[in-house]
Amino acid sequence: MKPIVCMIFIFSTSYAFTQKNIKKLDFESSYKKDEKQIINNLYTQLSNSSEDSVKSRVFYKLGNEYFNINVFDSSIYFIVKSQKIANKFSQIDLIKSCKILLGKNYYAIGNYRESLIQYLDLEKIDLKTNDVYNLLDCYFEIINLYFDLKDWDNVYYYSKEIKKISDNLDHNNKIWAQFTSLIYIGTYYNNKNNLDSALLYYKKALDYSIDEYKNNSKALFTSYANIGEVYFKLNKLNQAFSFYQKSKNLLNDTANFEYEQEFDLYIDIGKYYQKINKIDSSLFYSKRAFKKAEINNNKTLLIEASYLIYNNYLKQKKYDSLFRYVNYILDLKDSLFNEQKLRELENISINEKLLKQKEFDEKLERERQIKENQKLAAIGVFIPVFILVTFILGKKKKVNRKWVISLGLVSLLMLFEFISMLLHPIIESYTHHDSFLVYILLIILALILTPLHHRLEKYIKNKI
Repeated sequence: MKPIVCMIFIFSTSYAFTQKNIKKLDFESSYKKDEKQIINNLYTQLSNSSEDSVKSRVFYKLGNEYFNINVFDSSIYFIVKSQKIANKFSQIDLIKSCKILLGKNYYAIGNYRESLIQYLDLEKIDLKTNDVYNLLDCYFEIINLYFDLKDWDNVYYYSKEIKKISDNLDHNNKIWAQFTSLIYIGTYYNNKNNLDSALLYYKKALDYSIDEYKNNSKALFTSYANIGEVYFKLNKLNQAFSFYQKSKNLLNDTANFEYEQEFDLYIDIGKYYQKINKIDSSLFYSKRAFKKAEINNNKTLLIEASYLIYNNYLKQKKYDSLFRYVNYILDLKDSLFNEQKLRELENISINEKLLKQKEFDEKLERERQIKENQKLAAIGVFIPVFILVTFILGKKKKVNRKWVISLGLVSLLMLFEFISMLLHPIIESYTHHDSFLVYILLIILALILTPLHHRLEKYIKNKI
């Protein structure tokens, strides 16, 4: 069976079974409301926010809303800003959500490499935090990418990974994960042309859908359709048609199927009838597939259906009809080529915008750091001068001794506060902003500085 059938089944089922289990951030908003109003409200919220930890979540919301209306460059821009702050404050759930949304953005614009980078990073985080449900969704996103890249070896590898983690899932998700891993492995062997192994795994999936899945219609449909395709490749046409017919009966009984599933089945039945030279029946099903693709404006599927129709008219020597579909195929290919070029230009544009924004952010950060260093330098110069002036005043007999001692204690306080101020960001960076570790190290620092402070305080009182 073509990858799309497997993927449609998997993602439609995953939503039903894992929606309640996978942790989602509470600020993911519904896009059924007026998007423009939501985005304006978020900009207002952003301008009123002063804390970075709050801004990071608002940035995520903006990125999510822009993704919902297919403005991918703006979505990527805000998600990158959100992720940068989330990394700084170790907001793990937010980091995960940013990775997922960046992966979806890059996938939508055809930048599979960047999309894959995000999901592989997410995989590392999920493994580290032992978040099996999020990891499961992550694996399916990765497999989806490898399907598009036709990297069947990695499809096989992540199918095995899904099977490994399935024992840690609740009952429903375990059944779903194990079934889909069997389908994926079968699809791996199918595309490697190892048809006996493909048939073995598809039949295992069928048995599983009957015994464990309680005859779930989508599971049965996927198993029947895949088995039918393998039998067709093995030239066992009667067995192939038998399984195609079982899938078709499920389509008739249940309306809850995606159009890609119906399209693939009609194409397979059309190929079967063409193989046994029943051209009228082949045309009937190939045109039904064409209609499904046309209604949903899927140019790739339209080309596939048009080729089958073209070959049928060629066998019937109906050249007028044949040339009409030849022209249609050429127009569709030109349209797809132009769309691909537009995606490439969009990718370049997005990358340029992100690069410029990165340079701008780095410039602002450098300027901020320079100003911060200048302030620290000024304080660092002021404290020794203040201490020196205090000691000079202490040597003069006419100056009130209590007043000079007070100045000495103030200078001491400033010195130790300055040391704490310098060490605090170092501690936070070293502990990756872990509140508990920061707290422990600050206690240790206080235990070191407090006795030192008392000793110096006695020294100043004796010397001044």
